[in-house]
Amino acid sequence: MKVLPLVVAPLLATGVGFAAGWLCKPAAVIPSAEGEEVPASHRSGAGTGSLAGDPTSTRSGSSAAAAPSAESIERYFASELKSLRGLSDEEFATRMVDVWLAREDAANLLSKAIFSEASDGKKAMAFYDEFKRRKGLTGHEDAGQPLWYFMFTAGQRNGAEVLQKMMDTHPQGILEVDTIVHGWITREPSQAVEWLNSLPEDCPFYSKALKGIVWGIGEMSPPAAVDTFLKLPAEERNQKFESLAGGALSGHGFTGLNEIAALLPSDDDRKNLLMNSLPFAMNKSPSEFVEGMAGHLPM
Repeated sequence: MKVLPLVVAPLLATGVGFAAGWLCKPAAVIPSAEGEEVPASHRSGAGTGSLAGDPTSTRSGSSAAAAPSAESIERYFASELKSLRGLSDEEFATRMVDVWLAREDAANLLSKAIFSEASDGKKAMAFYDEFKRRKGLTGHEDAGQPLWYFMFTAGQRNGAEVLQKMMDTHPQGILEVDTIVHGWITREPSQAVEWLNSLPEDCPFYSKALKGIVWGIGEMSPPAAVDTFLKLPAEERNQKFESLAGGALSGHGFTGLNEIAALLPSDDDRKNLLMNSLPFAMNKSPSEFVEGMAGHLPM
């Protein structure tokens, strides 16, 4: 068993989120602030087959109608979440993919948000498998950025359960395993590291999972990331400069990248860090890029 030399105490969990969802009952009714029921047919989006409509809108054509109260909206969404969570994993996945592949508008985004809130680890992986199936892709082929965002959030919400289900159904791992682990370590660092250390020596996705760990630590605490990085075996360390640089830039910008560069022991390490940072650094504005990299350029 490999043991990751990580002290998780200094890590600060972050709260980045991405949402996805589906409303079960297109004909749902929300009580207004005055106790009057506002049927879905009087709200925008009703009858689309994907979303009951905006629960904050008033009865169509009636300027005097009161908007739903905060309490009624809360009850409404609680009811929708309960209905979604009661679906089988397969039915949940089918409906969620329908929403994911539909035209994106305000109603669709709200629908995605509720679906994400309703998904546990098993439902998240059922959605993943159904989405890839409909796209004609395997678990090792890229389905695009929205799926990466969702799997990151699934890791934040239910990292242990998502990864257990992944190992049950995809023993060779999946393309997004590092993204799931990245999400998990931002919420539960100790548990994520313990899981990584429990993987067998010959685990086919160990290195990819470690990539997510290093990225997440770099995002939260550059000094802790360097401490972990320098204790890795040489073959793993040489493959993780990209994660170290990407995590630091994502969480702390050039300040984090420069902090890591200053803590690395050799010029070769700093060169590798900076070379691997370029794909991420070039997404910054020209002025940020020049200012951030200026200290590393030969004069």
